[in-house]
Amino acid sequence: MRSRNAGDEIPEDLRKYLCEHPSKHLELNPEKRDYVNVENARLKRIDDLQITEVPLDSSDYALNWKSHGLDQSTEELKKVDLCYKFRVVDFIAEEMDGRFDHYGLFSWFCDLYRYGTWDETHYLIYTFPETTWSDAIKNPMKYFNAQWEPENVVCELLVPWAEQHLGVDMKPFQLNESERSSEPWW
Repeated sequence: MRSRNAGDEIPEDLRKYLCEHPSKHLELNPEKRDYVNVENARLKRIDDLQITEVPLDSSDYALNWKSHGLDQSTEELKKVDLCYKFRVVDFIAEEMDGRFDHYGLFSWFCDLYRYGTWDETHYLIYTFPETTWSDAIKNPMKYFNAQWEPENVVCELLVPWAEQHLGVDMKPFQLNESERSSEPWW
């Protein structure tokens, strides 16, 4: 269902950019680096924005706590599956290289008041603290590819069960069995 107020949820500099550049094609790899996951993306028109939800769960964090730079105690999350949903406005219409689903590559997280990226395979979220659209559009490649190269941009792995001082009350929930699948849930 399309939300009528999705455009009201995003920051003013992004809203202005999308109004001035409808369906803008972004070439993210002008230097033609050998290996870049997302090289071309097309942005949505302001009228096509929707508020949707993305899930995050603790299972990947528990399995891969070392690679995520987390404390060994995170391994205990294998025993308790903590799940969360976050409202997002995704403004990428298309990943034009056809390698990845565009959904969540770079979005506005409404309740966190931050830009971020959602990894649909592992249900991880990286957020970009204090990043504005004006900052991101100067070098969008590092933001649109942050899932694979988080070391190239200032980002934080969202760990909602730990105190992160995001100013948001994280409310855990349990996914029902129909939402647990290898297929994208949206």
